[in-house]
Amino acid sequence: MVAERMRRKAAGLPDTMPTGEESNALAVAYFRDIPIADVRAQFERLAEVIIERARMKSNDDMNAAGPCRGRGAACCGNSSAAIRSCTGRCTAT
Repeated sequence: MVAERMRRKAAGLPDTMPTGEESNALAVAYFRDIPIADVRAQFERLAEVIIERARMKSNDDMNAAGPCRGRGAACCGNSSAAIRSCTGRCTAT
């Protein structure tokens, strides 16, 4: 955890944010006694809220650019690394 905090500090991120490990521990502690059906229902409800808010965004709001617009992973491949390194000059149709 110390290394993660040092990495965040070097990156200029606030030290008050929990590390990924700390966040996972907090989530496990919070959800431990809640029935899985309730956890799933809450997840699905929150996912729907995120989807609805994303639908209201324009391409400019979502920072979409180039011929990849609207195709995402179908254009750049399925790996997040490929998507992050996308140049916007795809040949996919």
